[in-house]
Amino acid sequence: MPSIVTAIVTTTHELLDAVDQVPTARFFLPPAEGGWSPAQIAEHMLKSETGITRLFKLGHTASTERAADQHVKAIEGIFLDFNAKYEAAEAIQPSDMPLKKEIVYKALQVNREDLLKLAEKTDLTLTYTDRIFPGLGTLTGLEWLTVLVTHCQRHILQLKNTT
Repeated sequence: MPSIVTAIVTTTHELLDAVDQVPTARFFLPPAEGGWSPAQIAEHMLKSETGITRLFKLGHTASTERAADQHVKAIEGIFLDFNAKYEAAEAIQPSDMPLKKEIVYKALQVNREDLLKLAEKTDLTLTYTDRIFPGLGTLTGLEWLTVLVTHCQRHILQLKNTT
């Protein structure tokens, strides 16, 4: 199993466990120091990850004229710098009325299952030309999956810190 597929499997279990571990009574409560509630974090993850799944299903690709993993270290540096704060793009901002815990949990689970199947059968060296990652440009399938995994790791920690 390629390491990125292993990372998807691992972060899937960790994400679902982190969502599940938040007591239902606290799921909609933002932390005292401000920020998103666990429900909003989970909704943000769902919006972000379904966008990547949609890209893999419907996105246009082209052959890659560089190393397929050229931007992996930069992506890891962005998302795994836990001191940095970022503003989420409007399309993946959580709503003021986030989904119920059971609904978002199941939706995350189903999307991750779909994405795992796509990751296993897709040529991850191809570049997806329909979406630009800020500061890096177009990314390969491998790089988009690195975005998914490292973005997830960032928010798993955030979810764990809310319990």
